[in-house]
Amino acid sequence: MSMDKYCKQPILMTPLEALQRVYEVDGLQKKIESVQESQTWRDVYYWSMECNRVIQNNQSVLRQLYQECVQMRQLNYFTNKLFASPQSFKELFNRAGLINDVNAERNVLIAFALSVPLVLDEINQDRQIQMSYQEFVEALARVAEKYGQNKAVISSEQLALKLQHIIGQLQEYYQIVDENKIIIPQMRQSKKQTNFLQENVTKLLYEIDGSPINAPQIYEYDFVE
Repeated sequence: MSMDKYCKQPILMTPLEALQRVYEVDGLQKKIESVQESQTWRDVYYWSMECNRVIQNNQSVLRQLYQECVQMRQLNYFTNKLFASPQSFKELFNRAGLINDVNAERNVLIAFALSVPLVLDEINQDRQIQMSYQEFVEALARVAEKYGQNKAVISSEQLALKLQHIIGQLQEYYQIVDENKIIIPQMRQSKKQTNFLQENVTKLLYEIDGSPINAPQIYEYDFVE
């Protein structure tokens, strides 16, 4: 970019001078300084009780979303490891219609890049394009931060609310059922079965400490709504 702008006619500069001009005069230095460090963002906003509560409450949904993302990955990587790629992460949002006027494709790819570890040798290693589950959750939070008209997140509470919103949008599109919220009805037990359980619990306690007096009472119960 520097050479295209300053090293061609009618302006003639050396590549070093052109890079220095872009860095100092064109404002590249200020742009770089304005970008928040990845670890600072984690410490201030992401690693909080509010975000942790959202992640824990949606653990089942998040894991299913990650599996969806992994399945979208093109099978052109010579490895058996499960991971999400930049293309599959972008496609996860694209299919759900969440790459739009309030969420640019650039924000999704930047979120991916900031969530995976840096690799010094990107030619001989490809870890920078292999996203694990923990990194996937962080990337979702980074996308949620920039989603919507208001891009500024000034508290961890706001980030948690936006993360919950983006998870809900993806869950609705991919029709994911939260396994943790499925209530399995208990079986109806007859009086005879109840007495049988009571006798066996009492017998078990007697075998453990020889005192069946404090054995818990088991009552009949119906289906749980």
